[in-house]
Amino acid sequence: MVPRPGLLVASVLAVGVAAVPLVYLGVRTTEAGWSRIRAQLMTPGLLELTMRTVALTAVVTAGCLVIGVGTALLVVRTDLPARRFFAVVAALPLAVPTYVAGFAWVSIVDGFTGFAAAAVVLILCCSPYVYLPVAAALVRADPAAEEVSRSSAAARSPRSPA
Repeated sequence: MVPRPGLLVASVLAVGVAAVPLVYLGVRTTEAGWSRIRAQLMTPGLLELTMRTVALTAVVTAGCLVIGVGTALLVVRTDLPARRFFAVVAALPLAVPTYVAGFAWVSIVDGFTGFAAAAVVLILCCSPYVYLPVAAALVRADPAAEEVSRSSAAARSPRSPA
């Protein structure tokens, strides 16, 4: 590997610039004092908000996996008509920022609020982050390996007439 000092300096500068808000937050937090920090961390709603955030993360992750992997399998491994169209449509949500999509949904659909609404918007906006790498991996993978796997599983199946 060839050493690249210019790249190292540029990356250290980028990390330094990105760390400025974190350093500022740390300084301001320590100025508040430990008693105030403890009081903020022990507020009654904090545990509920944390659990809701963890639940939303789990639901969105599962939904993105199902939609992203399913879409990639349909687009890459099937005889779907207009595959190129569906490949573009599957990646299209990346063109719209999540907060804009959320605002659009709230503006268009009456009563579109709460946990389920947030999960739907995030799943629809973030599933391309799963679709794109899975589709790329499926394009590079040899479909013959899947066929061998299927045929060997069928040979071991108790119902197969082998």
